[in-house]
Amino acid sequence: MVRRSTNVHTRPVVPASVAGVTRNACAYEVGLHLEEMLGHVEGLLSSCPGGCERSCTKCMRHYGNRFLHPRLDRRLGLQLLRYARLGEEPAIAALEQQRKTLAPLARFLELEGWNVKTAGVPLFAAPKAGGAGVAIGTYPALLSTEAAGKRHFLSGTDVVLLPDYLVEQDLPSAYQELLRH
Repeated sequence: MVRRSTNVHTRPVVPASVAGVTRNACAYEVGLHLEEMLGHVEGLLSSCPGGCERSCTKCMRHYGNRFLHPRLDRRLGLQLLRYARLGEEPAIAALEQQRKTLAPLARFLELEGWNVKTAGVPLFAAPKAGGAGVAIGTYPALLSTEAAGKRHFLSGTDVVLLPDYLVEQDLPSAYQELLRH
């Protein structure tokens, strides 16, 4: 039995025992179909029906998350889901993929007065005023900096590794991170 409040602006009051039973039944039902649901989510994150790069209304965006639209990234979601389900750590991207990811940063650096090259490394940048140059690479944002440093094909003291999500979403912060090294 649901008790109605005398205040018309409040919701009906549901006894805690009924709410608990309903909540447990829903959790049980979700548990029965969890693998199927997660498989569907993985398929959606793997290949968007809309063919988007990051997110769209066909895969991740809806009115309820409208304030998060600029930050939604189905590739990052897929990496997180695979790590949670399978313990699979995301792989370091190949040289060409890192170059593609770093291309906007390369243009940014050129505008800031740096000499930029891509011979043999994803990106090499040196200040025009002189000074030591650095090789720049990316790594999946889900990895720690230490784990990325151990697994990345770039190594040495003149290497800066940046999270791919940072480079793709916030160039000024990626530039500041580069300057810190």
